[in-house]
Amino acid sequence: MKLLTRDEMKACDEATFAQLGVTSRAVMESAGRAVATVLLQLFPSPRRVCVLAGSGNNGGDAFVVARVLHQLGWEVVTCCTKPLEELRGDAAANAQSLVTLGAEVQIVTDENWTNGELQGVIRAAEVCIDGLYGTGFHGKLTGVEEELAQFLNAGRELGDTLVVAIDMPSGVDASTGSVSGEAIQADYTVTFQFPKLGQLLFPGALHVGELYVVDIGLWSESPGLRSVHRELVEQTLITPLYRRALSLPADSHKGQRGHVFVVGGSEGHYGAPTLSAQAALKSGAGLVTMGLSREGISGSTRAFPELMTLTIGTESEVPLSPSTVEALNRFCRERLDSHPASMVVGPGLGTSARSESLLQLILETARGFNIPVILDADGLNILAAHPELWQLVSPQTILTPHPGEMARLTGLSTHAIQNDRPGTALRLSKERRCWVILKGARTIIAGPLGELYVNPTVTPVLATAGSGDVLAGIIGAFVARGSSPGEGALLGVFFHGEVGESFGTTKGGVTASDLIAALPKVIDAFCERDRRLMYPVIYRLVGADFVSEQVGVG
Repeated sequence: MKLLTRDEMKACDEATFAQLGVTSRAVMESAGRAVATVLLQLFPSPRRVCVLAGSGNNGGDAFVVARVLHQLGWEVVTCCTKPLEELRGDAAANAQSLVTLGAEVQIVTDENWTNGELQGVIRAAEVCIDGLYGTGFHGKLTGVEEELAQFLNAGRELGDTLVVAIDMPSGVDASTGSVSGEAIQADYTVTFQFPKLGQLLFPGALHVGELYVVDIGLWSESPGLRSVHRELVEQTLITPLYRRALSLPADSHKGQRGHVFVVGGSEGHYGAPTLSAQAALKSGAGLVTMGLSREGISGSTRAFPELMTLTIGTESEVPLSPSTVEALNRFCRERLDSHPASMVVGPGLGTSARSESLLQLILETARGFNIPVILDADGLNILAAHPELWQLVSPQTILTPHPGEMARLTGLSTHAIQNDRPGTALRLSKERRCWVILKGARTIIAGPLGELYVNPTVTPVLATAGSGDVLAGIIGAFVARGSSPGEGALLGVFFHGEVGESFGTTKGGVTASDLIAALPKVIDAFCERDRRLMYPVIYRLVGADFVSEQVGVG
């Protein structure tokens, strides 16, 4: 499912009108009825509704919603921010249709706002429909519209009124998710044809509530949309990737399930590579070997007998000895070169001179044997401090920074990065010609050819020590099983989010080890259940005919 910006959505509208011959009035009718259909699903019995209508196309959609609900017996009051005689085009036509039916329409003025008349109308409503602005909004709400948003948000916090936004919550930028000043907080948002990027990005995402995506008959395969390589990570995207990753015969052996080589650990931080290694095993890798210093090996092998180890010198070995270098090369030649494999490099590695030498050796070795690398944690910090190592980063590499690590890699502030997470990840991916995973709420996955994916997961469960190490191990397992770096990144991020969400809204402490233990059941459940799509189609326009069993008008 593509994620569109404001301009891309506008181009989709225009292509539909120009190329398919569908009129803008027909599409507005479809959009309004789609919103009404969602409302009927949410609220099976008629409610008292206040519809806030702006003067543009979003207001036109709102007039259609008001008309349909009025015809179905709902108690509807529509409040328009402009006198009806000043409206133009489709919005004016739909406003007139509403008036013709005898529905109540009030005009928002300074006088009736100041004297509290409109506050009373909103307060009396059980549901308030936000049709002030749609995807075309940018900037800041001002004047009475800002006061409307403030009043509506205050009432919502008190539980007085449920808010349903048409297409976008007013005050949120559809392209960036930015919010300047006040923006309406919706309980539900019904958006048209495609989700918008600004609905997924923060802070705008905080205003969206539960998101419904409805098909209103726009041209989804227009040439302009084919060039958009920005998608939501959801079931229909993940399922074919997962099936390919698991397509092994019943008589397959562990060597065919991939070998993950985890390199990391330093004094006080040997748990990090162990978490990555365990996560790789629990995600389905056939073999996992940890490359640790001599000091780090004993505790790890005793606690987790399934994990194999390779001794890579000692903590004080600087530079790395010829025997250490030869041992690593022999291991790669004999154990990784003949099987599907991946390397997870950096968890707990530290940033000492020994760590720097080891990272350089690992990157050289991986490049020589053409082994994909998932570069995480201190591997990224060393890379940021020693930019000459970038020349060793191959196109088979996946970088997994959190915002702080991304700041070190790019020289930007974390504030700047968080203000443009998609753009920052894309620029680094293109510049360094590798895949980049920018971690955080709504993790971003960016590819070197301009691919961009947004994972919808938002859960504080994943905000725990070692969660990133677990993610690196999951990705390592899928890449080792034959997924491309891009596919492995998508699968890893998706299932990392799924396992976090499997703990629900628990307020207790969930550890990285808990996440690892839950991985097999979460992955199996994904295959076994016939889960509905994350964003189902609620309503569909076929040609120029309006089809809706629940809204029997038109």
